[in-house]
Amino acid sequence: MKYYLKNGYKSLAIYTFLAIMFTAAFLYISYFCTADIDAHARFAILQSKGEIFIGNFILYGLAGLLTFFSDNFRLVTVAVCFIIGSATSLKFCIAKKQIDKLELANNQYSYKSILLALSMLFVFIIPIPILFTYGFFYRGGFAPNVWHNSTIILLAPFAILLFYKSYEQLQKYTMKNNIIIIVLVIINVFIKPNFFFVFITVYSVFSLAKYKLKKEFFYSMLPLIIGLGCIIIQYILLFKTNSAVFKEPSDVALSNPVQMLKLFPMYELAPISVLFSLLFPLLYVVLNLKKMKQSLLFWYTFISFIVSILFFVFFIETGPRMTHGNFYWQIVICAWLCFFTALIALLKDIKELGMTSRNKFLSFLYAIHVIFGLVYLARYLITGIYY
Repeated sequence: MKYYLKNGYKSLAIYTFLAIMFTAAFLYISYFCTADIDAHARFAILQSKGEIFIGNFILYGLAGLLTFFSDNFRLVTVAVCFIIGSATSLKFCIAKKQIDKLELANNQYSYKSILLALSMLFVFIIPIPILFTYGFFYRGGFAPNVWHNSTIILLAPFAILLFYKSYEQLQKYTMKNNIIIIVLVIINVFIKPNFFFVFITVYSVFSLAKYKLKKEFFYSMLPLIIGLGCIIIQYILLFKTNSAVFKEPSDVALSNPVQMLKLFPMYELAPISVLFSLLFPLLYVVLNLKKMKQSLLFWYTFISFIVSILFFVFFIETGPRMTHGNFYWQIVICAWLCFFTALIALLKDIKELGMTSRNKFLSFLYAIHVIFGLVYLARYLITGIYY
């Protein structure tokens, strides 16, 4: 009992420390950098006053609850930063839990698992060619982490949990997991629905392939049906009732690659950008192709990433939000999953085979992605420009 209490206190201490540190970082960003934090704080105040009720209401509702529905802008901003700081810490905990399953060290709180989980909070693209063609570090790439958008930061840990719980369900169906998936689907949709669009597409296909038309398949569709109901509610709230937010009519429409490139010309070099954005996971797959072809997790991750890009290419919002690129955000989650899936696979290889030349090269490449993430964050904090 003492052992479990001691470990519980350690986990709580690490989580609390990181939550405080990231809250402070986001407060700095809200004051000195270009970000969505202030806009989302204002949405929270408007929602608390009853002037609007936004479809993705969870962030704004939590900020209202934490501030007792205050209209003090600075207080609400602190609440938003605390929420996303806590979410970032939760993302660390999820990554660490998955890494701990590999038993890389005798001590659960060894520096190895902590540093590896932390690295996944900073891992970033190698900004080629966008840095040389547009001077961008972020725009035009397929980033696995962002620091400027509150809702995607809050969504990340819950989207990752949904991905892993659904992956467990694809291995072996349980009613308990189905209930957890339903809860996670609802949370995902009402924070930011982007990842749900990918999830409903990919999970339904993989479930059908796994369970055919057996009862497990139809039970597995229940979270998707509930999620679609939540999407309809959100669509009505977001696009049909919030004239206080949208002064002009807004909607969702089909797009095409030509239209997408007109709106976002920095993606004209997307084939090269995606290569350097995901260089580590892509090269891991290439160098371990025979093994990865047999991996359900690889295919589930890889196809999710492809679908996330297809949503970005073929769907847009119309009206004043057309240039916001809001169908990009699912790419952030899926790119992160690509990196994490490859990292877990590499750590397993190192544990089994040691530091072979291949594993050294891949470890070095992963470190390069993390270094670029730290450079990007430092640049963002200094210049205040996220792109």
